[in-house]
Amino acid sequence: MTAALALLAALAVLVLGPYAFAFESALAGGRFAPDLTARQRHVTAAMMMAIAGAAALAVTHTSALRPASIALIAAAAATPVLAFIDIRARQLPLPLTGLLAAAAALAFSIDAFSHGTWSHAWSALGSALVTGSVAAGFWYFVRGLFGLGDVTLLTVIALYLGWYSWAAAWLGVLAATFAACLLALAHKIRYRTKGARIPLGPAFLSAWWLLEALTLAT
Repeated sequence: MTAALALLAALAVLVLGPYAFAFESALAGGRFAPDLTARQRHVTAAMMMAIAGAAALAVTHTSALRPASIALIAAAAATPVLAFIDIRARQLPLPLTGLLAAAAALAFSIDAFSHGTWSHAWSALGSALVTGSVAAGFWYFVRGLFGLGDVTLLTVIALYLGWYSWAAAWLGVLAATFAACLLALAHKIRYRTKGARIPLGPAFLSAWWLLEALTLAT
């Protein structure tokens, strides 16, 4: 059942992804970068498909439909939308990342009450609190290079991965940060521009779902 839902989600992204460009203004209030060339649109669509594929791969390894896994499926569905908005608007929408965090907190609490998984719930909450605090401090000192949307997304990543263990959360945050550094370096080498806003969301999301898939598979 879970695998079928994941496959259905991946197919939906594959079919509807190219049409997302027609709804840009509705997705982020018109704050989009200049129009993309045909090649840039294909690259953007390919990135969305790759991230959606990694999310679908992770979801197929969930064992059963219970509150925690339902939160994971919801996050997987939101992932391509987050990536698309960040690529085009250079800004992660706080309402959407906040909704993912609230959904996870609610689902993990219900799971803990119904299945007794309190150690997982506390691990997730603790990982999110520590990661959010460190990321917020980093944002305060390097404003302009790191946005509040990045802070909330890293916190969400730690929250979801922290459900498995503290180690999974720290590894996920480190992998996401490393992927973002590689993206920033590649962007600087290619465009040689200073002060340009780089969408780090796709790098964070790719690292998150690849690690999520590996964690669930082992």
